[in-house]
Amino acid sequence: MYEIDGPYLFKQGKHAGEYLEEVVFKNPGYIISCNRYRDGRNVNCFQKHLEALLENAPTTTKKCPICGEKSVKYFLFLNHEDVNEKLCCCENPECQNDLKMNHPGDYLLPIKLKSILVGRTKGQINAILRLIKKVTGIKKVNAEDIFSIFIGEPLKKA
Repeated sequence: MYEIDGPYLFKQGKHAGEYLEEVVFKNPGYIISCNRYRDGRNVNCFQKHLEALLENAPTTTKKCPICGEKSVKYFLFLNHEDVNEKLCCCENPECQNDLKMNHPGDYLLPIKLKSILVGRTKGQINAILRLIKKVTGIKKVNAEDIFSIFIGEPLKKA
């Protein structure tokens, strides 16, 4: 049984010597194409790690701009085309309704790496990744830090 206990290092292929956690931010198109082959059968270590990275909700540092109490967990995907870093909210249904009320037709996406899968252009995908970096406090893409935010223990502020 594979235990996820640290960043995943590619041993062969296009990204040999790089960490999956860094490749998500440097080459999201590659990650999106790899995700297409996750089917739940014959799951290997890479697929388990990719699933954990995409599905887990990260520790966010930004507070909900509506209630000011909880950390943000969702963002508004405007017109299915744009991402605005200011349009985020927590999991409170009242905050979510308040945010959606001013933007009919738009929908909330969870602040997870999985949300890059809805992006249709590089610009949309990169905007989602910028938002994730901002609300999680990622300043520099580093495998250990990304692992701790999305899979392991949250980062300790220095």
